[in-house]
Amino acid sequence: MRTDLLRRLEGFHEDYFFAGEMADLCSRARELGFGSWIVPAAEAVHDLDAAGSHRDTLYRYYSLRNRFLFAERRVAKSARRRVRLLWTLRGLARVLIALFRGRIGRARSLWIAVVDGRAGRFGRASESRVR
Repeated sequence: MRTDLLRRLEGFHEDYFFAGEMADLCSRARELGFGSWIVPAAEAVHDLDAAGSHRDTLYRYYSLRNRFLFAERRVAKSARRRVRLLWTLRGLARVLIALFRGRIGRARSLWIAVVDGRAGRFGRASESRVR
């Protein structure tokens, strides 16, 4: 991405904090007439040991919660209610699956993501609350 486009888009929105910011950025660029592409050969390498033991719960929290933020900002008003319902139901299904598999921390973080997303609580969350 060229720097001038990134400036026009005013960069990444910090309310996403951890996940979803790229989809938001691409959506805003598309509104300006630009395209975006996926490069299958590109790789991102994450040091999971450095990420700590809470990566699973935090990632799942932000990934689900920020879908509500994306819906609020980027989905047409006429479809927003349906999209919020979709993510609520998918989130609750994920909670149940996590509970069934004995992943209590994961279930808790997903539950909080649904609650926060529906309540419009975005930005960086208190990590002790989500873990």
